[in-house]
Amino acid sequence: MAIGKQNRALLVFVILVLAGLGYILIREGKISDLYSDKLDQPPKTTTANEISEEQSALGDVVNESERSSASATSEKQKTFAIILGDLSECLDIKSARPSDSSPISVDTILSIYQSELGAISGQSDRWMNWHLRNRDGKEKRLRLEVKDDDDGRPLRELHYYTVARGGELTAVELPDQRRENPSDVTIATMLREGEVFYKDRAAFVTFSGGERVEYVEKNGELSEIEFIKGESFFRCGDLSTRENCQCTR
Repeated sequence: MAIGKQNRALLVFVILVLAGLGYILIREGKISDLYSDKLDQPPKTTTANEISEEQSALGDVVNESERSSASATSEKQKTFAIILGDLSECLDIKSARPSDSSPISVDTILSIYQSELGAISGQSDRWMNWHLRNRDGKEKRLRLEVKDDDDGRPLRELHYYTVARGGELTAVELPDQRRENPSDVTIATMLREGEVFYKDRAAFVTFSGGERVEYVEKNGELSEIEFIKGESFFRCGDLSTRENCQCTR
């Protein structure tokens, strides 16, 4: 019993001390200062990653770079329409002027000139390049070349390269079944070895009258054209600027 009375006495003493300390702090305004300091702290800063994660649940984030990209595309389309007008004048081809919003594609060219030049008599790829990067950051290249054999039939040949840190290419020998006339399935399987971050392609289209359009696409967008009609040709090495086009008659 004596021990129980001592514990109760000690507890009462501690309570009295805490109550007295609280009274002193309140009287001195220390507790209000602590609360005030807590309110004056700046709000927690939300990182860009956190914002992105939150907004991704609602859809893609539209940023200024995307808006500026759309504006750049509009300007390139206007330039493309002007270039096609120069092409028509150079080669003396009657055609309707394309709109300033026409897609920058070979299909736009064909739709404009096919009624004047007649049906398409042939078309084929000339080459394709794919740039790959795997998870380890190592780069590889695939190149598909299209040539005609002795009988005039298209022959596809696939080449494979590794890329050193300095950009030097080293050819990798492929078995004949992959190198000669590879199927699209074979190429697609090899492309799955990494992420394709760049692709370009060269091809041509011929009309029934002998006119020929050579063109290059980079990442799916038309970037170069050469339109040949008889002894004349119109060439643009860069469709983003009119100054890079040349008319030869």
